Amino acid sequence: MGRLQNMTNYGAAFWGCFMLFALQTSAQVFEVTPENTQYINQHLERGKLVSELRDDLLGGTWVLYFDTEKLRKIEQCTYRNEKRHGEHVCWYLNSQMKSRTYYENGKKVGKETHWYENGQIMSETSAHSISDTVCDRKEWYKSGELRYTEKRDGNKRLGTVYYPDGTIKCERVEIYVNDGSLLLPRYVLLSEVCRCKNGNTLYDYSTKAGEQTSFKEYHCNGQLKAEGQMIQAKDYKTGTWRYFRIDGTPEREEHYQDAKSVTETNVKTGTWIYYNEAGSIIRQEIYEKGKLLESRFED
Repeated sequence: MGRLQNMTNYGAAFWGCFMLFALQTSAQVFEVTPENTQYINQHLERGKLVSELRDDLLGGTWVLYFDTEKLRKIEQCTYRNEKRHGEHVCWYLNSQMKSRTYYENGKKVGKETHWYENGQIMSETSAHSISDTVCDRKEWYKSGELRYTEKRDGNKRLGTVYYPDGTIKCERVEIYVNDGSLLLPRYVLLSEVCRCKNGNTLYDYSTKAGEQTSFKEYHCNGQLKAEGQMIQAKDYKTGTWRYFRIDGTPEREEHYQDAKSVTETNVKTGTWIYYNEAGSIIRQEIYEKGKLLESRFED
């Protein structure tokens, strides 16, 4: 029984492309049923999915197949001294490579690449941790056009999002924060500019750590879409926020407790108001310290 549990632990570490598996009585073969994985269940109409363990538990090559004949692989990786070491590859059902990653003593190294099912490259990156200070990341649309680029310069992250025609959609600068002011270490926004395809500004703002900043967002026709106060990024709201439809009519009004730091933001308070397209109130919600006390609909 101890050996069976040991095999289960190694199997869980191996199946990066799939979530669940069941173990056969044989100590050397894994069996994965279609019901265990939605992706397989949608594409496989027959039989069981079988993997093969080569060499011993401490090392060697692990392979998972789509079919019992072992003609099409799902995933393959190698272990050394009980840790992933070397190339780790996943495939789609059509045998197109899905991802390729390299490991060294259990840690990702070098370039990690992902592909779409049609063979078009999806992403390529050299960063494997949020704290990596060196990164050259690129992402592509399924049709092949460049979608995103990212560079890291010390504790700063510079990201650019593109429309399929190559024009710039958004440019953002973020800084890595790990000083205890946030719940978890993460990148926080310093500045961001986003534009519609017609060149009109969606939003353009810069922030300072711990300070409230006014935020405004626009529809592509130039009408105001949203306005409010934030701390560090538009996802961290404080005070009153108002939203408008593309024709300028009000959509809703939100209220948040006054905050002095990111950890104090997004606490709902007061009366939230919702409007129909004619500008009449259709619903009101009353909050106190983030809890909904009352919700009522207008006649």
